[in-house]
Amino acid sequence: MAFVAGIILFSLLFLSFNHNYVVCADIDVSGDAIIGVTLPVPSENNDFFFKRRFVHYLEAVYYALNVINSQNLIPGVLFGVSIINSTEVELGEKEDKIKAFGKISKIIQNRNQPNAPFLCGLIDGVGDGVSPFVLDFVKEHRLPLLGYPLIPNADSKNPDYSLYAQIFNTMDSRLKALDSTLEQLGLNLIQTVIYTKEILQVLQLQDKFNICIAKTIAFNNTKGVRKEDECIRIVDELLTTSDAKGVMLFLSAGDIQCILNAAQKKKKHYFQWITVDYEIVTLLKSTANISEKLIIIQQKPSFYNTTDFNENHLDKLRPENNTRNPFFAEIWQSVYLCELKHETKYRSKCSEEFYRIKFSHELYEQVSEFIFSFIVYAKALRSAWQQNCNTDEKICDKLRRMDANTFFNEHILNVTYKDAYNEISFSGKELSIICIIKEFQKVDSQSELVDVAKWQNNKLITLGQDLNISKSTCTTRCAKGFRQRKKSNHCRCVCDKCNVGEYLVNNYTCKACEEGTIPNSDFNGCVKSDCQCSVEIQKLQKSNDEMKCRLMHFEYNLMPQKYKKPDCSIN
Repeated sequence: MAFVAGIILFSLLFLSFNHNYVVCADIDVSGDAIIGVTLPVPSENNDFFFKRRFVHYLEAVYYALNVINSQNLIPGVLFGVSIINSTEVELGEKEDKIKAFGKISKIIQNRNQPNAPFLCGLIDGVGDGVSPFVLDFVKEHRLPLLGYPLIPNADSKNPDYSLYAQIFNTMDSRLKALDSTLEQLGLNLIQTVIYTKEILQVLQLQDKFNICIAKTIAFNNTKGVRKEDECIRIVDELLTTSDAKGVMLFLSAGDIQCILNAAQKKKKHYFQWITVDYEIVTLLKSTANISEKLIIIQQKPSFYNTTDFNENHLDKLRPENNTRNPFFAEIWQSVYLCELKHETKYRSKCSEEFYRIKFSHELYEQVSEFIFSFIVYAKALRSAWQQNCNTDEKICDKLRRMDANTFFNEHILNVTYKDAYNEISFSGKELSIICIIKEFQKVDSQSELVDVAKWQNNKLITLGQDLNISKSTCTTRCAKGFRQRKKSNHCRCVCDKCNVGEYLVNNYTCKACEEGTIPNSDFNGCVKSDCQCSVEIQKLQKSNDEMKCRLMHFEYNLMPQKYKKPDCSIN
């Protein structure tokens, strides 16, 4: 529901726009290194919500600049910002679109001149995708692009651009993290219990999971059905597929308790129960007297803690000390229902007695990932500066000449950030996800949740003790150099040999070694090769992969009801 509500709000905000653009006070901040940001700059005729949104994001810009400039990452170098009016980009005429990029274009034209500002890249808000006009612009000039979620739970697909990364996690990436965690816990053959099978179809777990879902059972929670009888029925049905001991419960805490009670009566300690990280406190209370084996997989996506932003920036602002934000005074008056000058609209003049509610409590945008985008560019530029410039230089010529691919892949995607509140890094071209595995354990007479393992960057790390988790695995074991594959949609596993020059990333995935390397003897990594033949193998492998992909697409198009949609693309 939150995702749908976010889409509706996003649509209403843009529908409220009209083409009477307003020229605001200069909201850019000059600097030696510039970060370009698209923001929906309001006109005078836009409503309160549109303007409030802009005020919140613009203050996040100024706060982020203060954070990175206070760290003196590159001695003598200050970071600045250039705002691109995304309202003009989205809805304006072609001339307006070109005009919106005018200041950024000028920076690009002069970027190789000594002492000219260095353009790090662009930050763009993502709703149902990156703006096509923004995408065309960064492609034309080969600029890095970071996408932050413009609406809650943004789940857009990555655009076809090699220099794009997103400062959030899609549903697909969260499901892949869950899939990998289960597989490494020895739970690659599971059953699921969910309220309706339609929900499972929306999630498309059968397609997105490498592990096998042997059976899905719908929980009937209608009023006419006695809950205890329903729980017994579900346990009986689970026992008909007894090989799949791992059971994922997509249910509320009360219904999970009901099923665990039924399982204790039917076949105690037989299943390994699994649930995700909602209602943990409620679940802990409701299962106090249950000794069934239950683990919770709690996903902790990376995010930037905004407490300091709220308390030490937003809540210390006043109209008299914040004149650079053009709509701040108007929003201030609307929030506190008072007049700064003449008593015309609200009939009361503003004073401290009106300011009992913190200003930050009246702003609702999701700015965590937005703020982190600035930190990514700043940390990446520092890394590139350290590698290319002398300590007494600012933005040296070698750094200016660095190609965009190197800056993006070697510096932006390798940014890590850790402080008292945050631990943030990239996994591929998204923020990394950490999965904490918690187990219910009896401590004295109480059940307590104990952290037993952590999954991060496709690795499972146990936390000081052996895992007491029942295995639930496919019976087929594959030899070295062979990957495990589900046969059709059934949980019968077969073994496919990896192609020449490939190694196993996990039990299910083969990956080609980089040029100049070959698989090691265990086929779990690559080693350098002195033989020039490895280069030829790579070429043959690429051709073979393309042929296999074409064949898979042909089979799917011919019989989509039988074959799974290929996850490869044809060039």
